Amino acid sequence: MTVVVGFNWLSEMVMIADTRVSWPHGTLPPQDNLIKLYTFRDHQGKAAVLGFSGKICAAKAVLVYLKQRVFPNYGRPFIMATLKDNLQGWIERVVTTKLTPEARAELKFVLCGAEPSRHPPVARNGKVVGFLSVPELHLYRYVIAKNSGRVMVSRNCGFAIIGSGQQLEKEIHQKVNQTIRFGFASPQLHWARAALISDVIALMFRDRPSDKVGGPFQTIRVTANGISEHYTWPPVGGSANVQVQRVGGRLTIRNRESGETYDLYPIWNLPP
Repeated sequence: MTVVVGFNWLSEMVMIADTRVSWPHGTLPPQDNLIKLYTFRDHQGKAAVLGFSGKICAAKAVLVYLKQRVFPNYGRPFIMATLKDNLQGWIERVVTTKLTPEARAELKFVLCGAEPSRHPPVARNGKVVGFLSVPELHLYRYVIAKNSGRVMVSRNCGFAIIGSGQQLEKEIHQKVNQTIRFGFASPQLHWARAALISDVIALMFRDRPSDKVGGPFQTIRVTANGISEHYTWPPVGGSANVQVQRVGGRLTIRNRESGETYDLYPIWNLPP
């Protein structure tokens, strides 16, 4: 299982996910090696971020379909309101044709993106000289009905959570809000807050031992101008203490303090 948290403030959004894979009925020990947040880009480089929770086989079927069949041929700029509806249809196509009701029962997704809006106008000497760029933030949650495979999508204002973390949704929401209030009007503190929130969420699950959530945490900051991705190693250090190396389809992160390393994989390259 998984915890994926998406939230926004002011002009940006942040998505956070753990990296743990747990197996049905404890057939194998949990492994901390799976990337659960994926960035997709249009031909102009505009990005949207998709996170998942649920069974690995089900999520893999959807994400491989998107990676191999959909986005290479999309050919249009991302408009989040349109992408949201298209994604609903793409997911439904996969879950109804390739997945059994049992496989898709726990499958959920969160989609987020940010795009500028052209309002309000800026006037000078009675003439409109331009427009303020007011980012429009999008955060959507997708839930799949087990029996019919119908995909239900809802727009979340400010906060969305899927996976095992839903059991602690109220507490996580409260801690996120408390952290956001610190230096709310200071953009230079935004990324520091995002890393801090990642640590806070990880510590919550460390204090409640679970084989479903754990490992390094992936954090993606989304703005209308682009995205930045970091990995934190809660609770022994933030992103400043983590060295990231990408080799082929594998990502290796190393804790500079302890020397410990993790190999992380996208779902389509996950070792058997």
